[in-house]
Amino acid sequence: MKTLEEECVISLALAVHHLISGGLMLLGYLKGDPELWVRGVTIELGYEIVDTYALIASGYPYSHMSSRRLKVATLMHHLPTLFLVPFMLGFGYHANPSFQRVGWSLIGAGGVSFLCESVKKTRNLKTEIGSWIVIHMSSLIVMVLVRFVVFFRSSSETIEMIQSRHGSGLLVYVLTTGALMMLLFNLFLLATYLQKLQRHTRRLWNPSKSECMVDNVSAAKRP
Repeated sequence: MKTLEEECVISLALAVHHLISGGLMLLGYLKGDPELWVRGVTIELGYEIVDTYALIASGYPYSHMSSRRLKVATLMHHLPTLFLVPFMLGFGYHANPSFQRVGWSLIGAGGVSFLCESVKKTRNLKTEIGSWIVIHMSSLIVMVLVRFVVFFRSSSETIEMIQSRHGSGLLVYVLTTGALMMLLFNLFLLATYLQKLQRHTRRLWNPSKSECMVDNVSAAKRP
């Protein structure tokens, strides 16, 4: 089991990675520069290849993860990127604004989530439970807006665009499957956030029942 310090460092490192990758993609989207967007998405693709290998081989940071449910959810998160990004790049659809929005929004939201997670781990839950909840709620709001509103709209537009050009072919089925897998991961993430919010809200209203000084949630339950 990893220590709290290790968890904090891992979350911060992942936050920096996602924010850089998502930032490049967002900048490419705003500037109308598809090649800059591709640079951002290939950074993410490289990370997910390595992380998927570590997950399957039970390497670090998954070597001591006991939650099979979280492993499956993480794999469902990675597979759409591993298969869809090469597909879309190969067909030249990385210049499509809807597909670009799917990319920078999901990666950027991941960066915000990991950054908030890193900061939350520095909170003293006996004296700073209020600030923990504020940070958690901020991350939750970003997640709902991006992973459900922006993602659903942009992925639907992308699938409709592909279907109008190619009909109901293999690419449409691959995109739809990837979108459904990501939706399931988003629902898993939402359930995890709401569960944590409920638990820590109880601590806010019943501080005498909480003896925990820090958020020492194990790696198996890391969002």
